[in-house]
Amino acid sequence: MRGFLFILTFLTFTLNVNCQENDIPKNSLFIEALGNTESYLSLNYERFFSSSENNVLRWNFRVGYGFQRMRYDTSYHHSIATEFNMLIGNQMHFAEIGIGFVPTFNNSSLTSVGIAEFEKSNYYYHYTLRFGYKLIAEGNIFMKFSVIPTLRPVTPGSSSLFYNTSFGFSLGYSW
Repeated sequence: MRGFLFILTFLTFTLNVNCQENDIPKNSLFIEALGNTESYLSLNYERFFSSSENNVLRWNFRVGYGFQRMRYDTSYHHSIATEFNMLIGNQMHFAEIGIGFVPTFNNSSLTSVGIAEFEKSNYYYHYTLRFGYKLIAEGNIFMKFSVIPTLRPVTPGSSSLFYNTSFGFSLGYSW
């Protein structure tokens, strides 16, 4: 019984709902489906480092890791997403606008003519924008949905750019 009361007390204090206006979670850990790493799932951490006086405008930095098997051989893409975001909203509902950089590494040895140049390279990168909606629910569980336009050089070092739009859906916890 004491163990149950200890766990209940611990959860009460650690999973505290945002009861006060200034009680803003500073950290978030979440899984994003699709998103800016261009993998099916990525694991992400974000840290809020500033907010306005009335907590309507917030800033955060995010880093994430995703990997995915390449389409043409058995190697994997490993992506590290970095992103700087601005959130505008109240205690629960936010519009999210961000800009990011995503380097991707792999160990492919592809040479076929029909494969895109960036997929033949062992390193490529892309730039992202993020336009999304974030909802923080009871218990600091959150979800967000984003539209993510990306720009990538056609070949590493090229001035020609490849444009793509992806979507991201995230589910996570803030503390």
